[in-house]
Amino acid sequence: MSFFKDMTLERVFIFLALLGSLGLLYVGLGTRSELAELKLALETKVPKVSNQIQQFSRSHTKLSRDKEGDEFLRQESPISYIRFCADTRGAEIGQISISPNTTPLGNGLEDHTFRITTQEAGTTFPRERIAMFLYELEKGSEQMRVTSLEIRTSNKPKVEDHQVPPNAWTLKATCTSRQKAGDA
Repeated sequence: MSFFKDMTLERVFIFLALLGSLGLLYVGLGTRSELAELKLALETKVPKVSNQIQQFSRSHTKLSRDKEGDEFLRQESPISYIRFCADTRGAEIGQISISPNTTPLGNGLEDHTFRITTQEAGTTFPRERIAMFLYELEKGSEQMRVTSLEIRTSNKPKVEDHQVPPNAWTLKATCTSRQKAGDA
C-alpha cells in the first residue's frame, strides 16, 4: 500500500487520466464496430432505398400533377365540367344545352357521351370562341374528348357562293368520356 501512501496530487491526476483513457478505449472500440456495421449498410442498402424513394417521389409528383391538372376530376360531374369550360375566358359561349347518354362497352367500361348545343337555336358565335371552348374541354381533362363537331354558318344574311360568310357560326358538338362502369 505504499503506492497510495506516497500518492501526490499529480499522481492522482495521472492515475485518473489512465482510468479515463481505458474507459474511452472501451467506448471507442464499441463505437468502431458500430461504425463498421453502419458503413456496410450504407454501401449495400442505402443506394437501393434511395433509388426506391426517388422512383416513388417521381410517381407521386406525376400523379399529383395529373390530378391537379385535370379540371374534370375537380368538378362534381361531367356536366358541370362542360359548363365550366363554356364559361372560361375566351370561350364564353353562354347558355348551353347538354344531353347525356351512356353506352356500355363491355369489359367494365362505359362511354358517357354529352351532346352540346346552344339553348336557343339561332345563337351564333365567332369561330375563335367555338375553338377556345373545344380546346378548353380537351385541355382541362385527360378523360374528356370531343368526338363529333358540327358548325354551320348562320345564313343571316344569305351569302352567295363566291362571298365570304360572316364570322357567325352555330355549334353542335359531342364529347365522350370513357370510364369504368359505375364511376360516373
